[in-house]
Amino acid sequence: MRILHIIPTLRKGGAERICLDLVRAQNRMENTESRVAILHDIHDFKKEFPEIKPVLLNSKVVPSLSGKWQVNITELNNLIREFKPDVIHSHLFEAEMVSRYEPVKGIRYFTHCHNNMPQFKRLEVGEWFNKKRITEAYERRFILSKYTQCNNRFIAISPDTRTYFQQNLPAHLSKNITLLPNAVDLSRFVLKSRWTEGEKIKLINIGSFFPVKNQSFLLEVMKRLLDKNIRVSLTLAGDGPERKKTEEKARQMGVFSDVSFVGSRNDIPELLSASTVYVHSGLSEAFGLVFIEAMAAGLPVVTLNGGGNKDLIIEGENGYLIEPPDAEKFADKILECHSSNDSWNELSVHAQNFAGSFDIQDYNKKLIALYKG
Repeated sequence: MRILHIIPTLRKGGAERICLDLVRAQNRMENTESRVAILHDIHDFKKEFPEIKPVLLNSKVVPSLSGKWQVNITELNNLIREFKPDVIHSHLFEAEMVSRYEPVKGIRYFTHCHNNMPQFKRLEVGEWFNKKRITEAYERRFILSKYTQCNNRFIAISPDTRTYFQQNLPAHLSKNITLLPNAVDLSRFVLKSRWTEGEKIKLINIGSFFPVKNQSFLLEVMKRLLDKNIRVSLTLAGDGPERKKTEEKARQMGVFSDVSFVGSRNDIPELLSASTVYVHSGLSEAFGLVFIEAMAAGLPVVTLNGGGNKDLIIEGENGYLIEPPDAEKFADKILECHSSNDSWNELSVHAQNFAGSFDIQDYNKKLIALYKG
């Protein structure tokens, strides 16, 4: 079986990581060859996946309401003729448009629904004069026609995402949705040490600095913990347009010396192993792959409800879900995790056990069976 994964970039992110994890896992199987093609020359995982050489495609499909579309899929078509894939597995909306512009007979097409892509949302009456939504509706109409043409299959990463696509796809396509929660390469994550009572509480958050990730909320949590004279630190791993603004807020709140802004990193497993609780403030999450990575490293999780991530929290067993956002309650749950050695250790063991059911090897076997259909 030959599988072609198509994704816009290999920028640091959960969708990009699972794409590469899948290519690696599939290439370790007998009688299976997997490749990944990118649409832009961005590859932030070179050190972690040195054996994977992505194919850079000079391909694009840019719709236009005026009819002046920008289309160039020559290199994609050349790759398809050369590689002869049995499956095209696409990730994120730009890859959907490029890979489905001219569906090829005999290829099985799969859309990985990493998030609730707004382009699929049905246009509502109050949005008729919203240019952005009109454009998305135009794209939706086009892509749905192509999905119908190739009998497209959809992989939903959480019940929340499955519901979103069931509500926004026509009936003849929504029957092609399969729920398959994301997975990670558990072998990368090792619990190196246990927390002992009296030690500093070491919090960590991993994510790009965008408004929806809401890292400034974690500064409010830190402020409350520090005001209680709790020995605590927070590591924020990631980069993005909101980082400088968040750093400035940390200075204004007087918590900057207790917060480490470490940028985009290649040593996430090591950072997690050096921490004691994973904290998450995202306002919207389709799944939350980083939660599984944190739990695999033995970290309990304290998080806001972002939608898809609520299915990953068993209250009081592997972490706590806070809804609605409440910095004081969030801080209290962090302290509850650390109320004693036994409480933290019990949460840690449950977290690792929970993560064990999300291993990429088992996931890949299910996916291959789905490909064969």
